[in-house]
Amino acid sequence: NALVKRGDKDIAETCLPKQNLLYAQQSRHASGFQRDKDGFYFLGSDKDGDRWHDRWPVMMIDYQTANRYIEWWNEQALGQWRLPKEEEWEKASRGVDGRIYPWGNHFDPNWCCMLNTPRETPILPANVDDFTVDTSPYGVRSMAGNIMEWTSSEIQQLRREHFRTFAVRGGCWYSPEHLVRLTNRQVLPESAHYSSMGFRMVCDIPPNL
Repeated sequence: NALVKRGDKDIAETCLPKQNLLYAQQSRHASGFQRDKDGFYFLGSDKDGDRWHDRWPVMMIDYQTANRYIEWWNEQALGQWRLPKEEEWEKASRGVDGRIYPWGNHFDPNWCCMLNTPRETPILPANVDDFTVDTSPYGVRSMAGNIMEWTSSEIQQLRREHFRTFAVRGGCWYSPEHLVRLTNRQVLPESAHYSSMGFRMVCDIPPNL
């Protein structure tokens, strides 16, 4: 909406979170963003009637868009924010004991947002503060379920010479049990932007603090 406010409505449209076209055609969860009479965006219901909420994590973001947002954020705020490296993500989620899940080694579908979580609603993402048990030893939230996350770790793969691929960590709201383990890792092209994917930012602490 900052782009709309300054008159760049066409640029705002290209930056709107959306799924890869082929995936969106097969999915119930195409974008729930709508526009008011002045061209500003707000969250409504998608074409399947599922209501989107502003407390959901940001999703449908590709690698480059995540980094462009971080660049913008760094211009607005103090500090140097960035995507985490894969090793940083794993340490933040597993602590020093190498646990399987943020809360320990026992699995319970009530403890994170995933495929088998008991629900009275359709299978959808959850608010970022809904699952308090899905918290790492360092207090980092939602690293097992809800949304998978980009890291800055580039992974070289054979037959991928035309585009870059990066490690994506964590499970998501429709992941089965084995994919919400903290060892779960996917390698995806930088252009991927699904309803299962988002990002979190980290900031380096100055050495004098």
